[in-house]
Parts: sequence; C-alpha cells; structure tokens
Amino acid sequence: STPSRQWDAAQGVWVGSRALADEADEIPNPLYIFGYGSLMFRPQESFAACERVDGVVEGWRRVWAQRSCDHRGEPHMPGLVVTVLSDAELEALDLRQATDPPSRVHGVAYRIPDEQVAHVLDELDFREKGGYTRAVVEVLPTHSPGSTSTGSNGGSIKALLYTANAENPNFHHPSTLEEAAHI
Repeated sequence: STPSRQWDAAQGVWVGSRALADEADEIPNPLYIFGYGSLMFRPQESFAACERVDGVVEGWRRVWAQRSCDHRGEPHMPGLVVTVLSDAELEALDLRQATDPPSRVHGVAYRIPDEQVAHVLDELDFREKGGYTRAVVEVLPTHSPGSTSTGSNGGSIKALLYTANAENPNFHHPSTLEEAAHI
C-alpha cells in the first residue's frame, strides 16, 4: 500500500505528525537505524543502541535539500537540513548523470534492542514528521575504530533510514551555496 501523503501546510508536517511508512515495507529484524546527519552524531536524543556499526550505503547521497519547520526553523521561516536522495532521485532532479559512479553516503547503523523497537519507531516517526519517509537500505560496514561490530551476519546490514525526497512539500534543493546559506 502507498502511504498517505496528506500535508499540514500550516505546521509544515505530514498530517498525523508522523514520518510516512509504507506498510508493505518490512521493518528489518533485528532493527538497525542508519544515521547520516544528527542521528549519526547524537543518537542518544532518540534512542539507546545496543550496537554501533560505521558503514556506507551505496546508491544514495547526502544533500542539503529539506526545509525544516521544527529542527531548524518555524512554519513561517523554515530552515535547511540534510536528507539523502537515491541515485534515481538525483538523476530525475538533474543532480547526477546516469553514467556517474554510484553515490555513497557514510553514516552509522545503530542496532535497537528488540524490546525497544516499537518505542523507537514511534519516537523517530514523530521526530521526522516534517517530510521524511522510511526506506530500507543495505549498509556495508567499514570496520572503523568507532564500530562495536562488523554486522550480525558478517556482511551487509539491512537498516531503516529516513529520507526527505522530492515528493514532500518541504523539499527544496538550493541552486547555489549562497541561497543555502541564506536559508
């Protein structure tokens, strides 16, 4: 099923104050959350992880392209925050050529204790209400010194990430660095 895409323009968030989740997408089990912005640097504000894996996701790129009414602004003056876009989305926006090598985004996959999954998803869905949608990605561990694991299966890890793609009303990719700085 396709998630409901109703927008509360006055508040600058999805109706229901929740990130969109496609019910057809399975939640990875065990649940890892892939952080590429503030979740990477301050996960303790949203959850306590039982494992941390530094890694990379191929086919996605971090961009300053999401207006925010709650993290970096207000409904009458939204700020600008980071999101990640898939290579297909970047190509559709003419921000990448199909012949370019795959994009890569570095971040951290945090394993959520099984007994905390429902609570953490509820908290993150509320936190990411300003235009974000859930996606499931494969994280390739990088085995850096900050990691506490190499992944449960010794290879890639399925993780949930929150992306604010071009389909949400708060999406805005500044055309220049000056425009981004102004926002």
